[in-house]
Amino acid sequence: MAGQVGLNLEHLVYDGGSTDDSREVAARFPHARWIEEADRGMSDAINKGFAQAKGKWVMWLNADDRLLPGALQEVLRVLNQSDADLVYGDWNFINENGSYLRRVKCPRWSMFVHVHHHCYIGSTAAFFRNATVMAEGYRLHEEFRYVMDGELFARLHVAGKKLEHMPI
Repeated sequence: MAGQVGLNLEHLVYDGGSTDDSREVAARFPHARWIEEADRGMSDAINKGFAQAKGKWVMWLNADDRLLPGALQEVLRVLNQSDADLVYGDWNFINENGSYLRRVKCPRWSMFVHVHHHCYIGSTAAFFRNATVMAEGYRLHEEFRYVMDGELFARLHVAGKKLEHMPI
């Protein structure tokens, strides 16, 4: 989040007991709210953030995720013109050191491709409209440990929500 400037962000940091330097990193950002409490895993922690989020758009980052400098400014321009419930874009796959490996180009939403090939939407490039997704109670299902995001995207589609690829 360090490279995102000039924006009014709500930054909720949920931690279930990390032993790394997460607390110290979060402390560098005055707008970040640190919440340390036990959870039942990643999906539960993300769901807690979803329930507390007040912004018009909601997204999540895990401790090893990164945003390119200025990315949210670019994304916000697209989000402000969209009527979609979930807006997603292309994303960079990085290794454990944060080094670039490859670009993942996302096609327009297709349930067929999503189910039969793989979940191609990266959670770092997925933005949920709070009023039509989070406020209506959509959450990650904890039992889908490794595909909880893909399952949520499919559930939104089946519910008639609009999923839109952003061209950035």
